[in-house]
Amino acid sequence: MAAVDAKTSGLTTLLQLERDARHAESAVELGFLICNETRRLLTYRQAVLWEMDDAGVLRIVAGAGSSDVEANAPYVVFVQRLLRSQEVAGLREVRTLTVSEASPEVAGQWAEFLAPHGLLVPLISPKGVMLGGLLLAADQPWEDGHLVLLERLADAYAHAWSALVGDRRRRNLRAWLTRKRKLIALVALVILLFPLRQSVVVPASVSPRHPVVVAAPVAGVVKEVHVLPNVAVKAGEALFSFDGTEVDSRADVARKALDVAQADLLKNTQMAYGCDECRARLSVLNAYVEQKEAELRHALSLQERLIVRAEVDGTAIFQDKNRLLGKPVSVGERIMLLAQPGDSWLELHLPVEDAITLEHGASVRFFLNIDPLAAYDARLVQTSYEAERTAQDILAYTLMADFAEGEQPRLGLKGTARLYGERVPLAYYVLRRPLSWLRQHLGW
Repeated sequence: MAAVDAKTSGLTTLLQLERDARHAESAVELGFLICNETRRLLTYRQAVLWEMDDAGVLRIVAGAGSSDVEANAPYVVFVQRLLRSQEVAGLREVRTLTVSEASPEVAGQWAEFLAPHGLLVPLISPKGVMLGGLLLAADQPWEDGHLVLLERLADAYAHAWSALVGDRRRRNLRAWLTRKRKLIALVALVILLFPLRQSVVVPASVSPRHPVVVAAPVAGVVKEVHVLPNVAVKAGEALFSFDGTEVDSRADVARKALDVAQADLLKNTQMAYGCDECRARLSVLNAYVEQKEAELRHALSLQERLIVRAEVDGTAIFQDKNRLLGKPVSVGERIMLLAQPGDSWLELHLPVEDAITLEHGASVRFFLNIDPLAAYDARLVQTSYEAERTAQDILAYTLMADFAEGEQPRLGLKGTARLYGERVPLAYYVLRRPLSWLRQHLGW
């Protein structure tokens, strides 16, 4: 009676798995079900699902206990090597696999990665196309009853997989090899080898070439900004000023401390004729008075530096007046720049993924946002050593270019610039970015 119940339970589980497979909404969901839910019917330690494309290339797509497969993981590399050694492309029926049937290279690593008893289950679509297969590994030998169940279950899995992925990967591969398509391929090859000048479009702006940095002479809070952005200023004109509350308090304290020290010195000087102790303290009091005088001079100098003035004539360059008001700054922190209107060059930010080979003196074409039809010629003169994060959080190289003689846009104008590199085949020009993406994400 117990045996009958066990068979009934196994048949029920088989039917449930077939139903779940046909109700799977995506290939990813089906792969997870195949590798993990099959354990409800059979006992195994490991399961790996692979797929086979038109060219016979094998790829691991799912594994037991994981939804993502790392292509370069040692375990995945070992399984791929094992499957290739077994020539699973021609597999048409379920068969067992043991260490003795593996190649010496694979057999040496078997115990490290796989349970001793393997099972290869091909997944063949109703049209007879091999979609892939399932590798199971268990600690106990497989029984004949297991093979029968898996043959039935594999048929349901393959039917569901074929319904999800269809035959879109297998569209007349042989028809591509006809003479007409060979001719088209030859013409396309000639076109792809046509040399084309490599170029890239990047954001750019007109920046000062030799700016004068206006830094904070004291630590404090910016109280007032006396100029507007991008406005010409004269040497000696007030640019901004700090809140002087703290500095004024320090000056008052230093002044009063000096008065006390001078009074104490005067008192001991008058008493020095008849008091040896007073006479002995005179040198100490003199030094103390000098110290307080130095503190007062320092406080007064800080008061003078509360108002920062322009050292030279130029254009004040900073973002926004309101951003500076109330801003706490430290000594030496840059507040703004002073630049000469005619002393400018083009600053470009070349993203790392768009980087091309550029020589010194490479041609640059600059287009203003405010006047897209106007173009300015420039030549590349400087390139940063390494890429840095821009204000837009993009990793990019900073490049500088000199404008051609007689072409000098106004400071602060922004736009786009086209950088011209060396000549390359059209195929490389078109595929450069996809190849770069593949190299970065797949490690090629």
